[in-house]
Amino acid sequence: MSECIVIDPGHGGTDPGAVGFGVQEKDLTWKYSLSLKWFLEKLGYQVILTRWGDVFVPLGVRPQIAKGKDAFVSIHFNAGDERARGLEIWFHDDDIKGKKFAEMVESGMRKVATSRGVKRDTARYRTGFCVLRLCSQWGIPAILVEVGFITNYEENKILQTDSERQRLMQTLASAIDKFMKGG
Repeated sequence: MSECIVIDPGHGGTDPGAVGFGVQEKDLTWKYSLSLKWFLEKLGYQVILTRWGDVFVPLGVRPQIAKGKDAFVSIHFNAGDERARGLEIWFHDDDIKGKKFAEMVESGMRKVATSRGVKRDTARYRTGFCVLRLCSQWGIPAILVEVGFITNYEENKILQTDSERQRLMQTLASAIDKFMKGG
């Protein structure tokens, strides 16, 4: 049986996530997650999504879907200063596997995208991101990928193109594959 990776398309349903120039984060996370799923399946992985379509799935439920699986990747898009751009890869606090996963993914992604680096989730929230914290507690390597800033006009427009989505998700799938194969 092939290894199983859980992809979490952030937000959904009544939770639009960040909004930039009329684009809702939940719509981009869905499209990007479907592309990532396709690339990972081409590499031989079994892939499970935490949501299908535009539905809301509670944060505590998302990592439960990953119990007993081999890795968890949550896809998101950032918001902030209109000049901010680039991707960020987050891991939970002192999770050694999560940190290694984040570092390997960031190393691959920075070859094709501006990177703001690897980030520890407790630097933003005292208890960290719920999905990363729970996966860490259950021993599942987990990362949250902020693909780019939808509040940056130029980056927003580029992130909406099929070619950029395919390029970034193919690179992310390759970086995940490298981590899954032990680096």
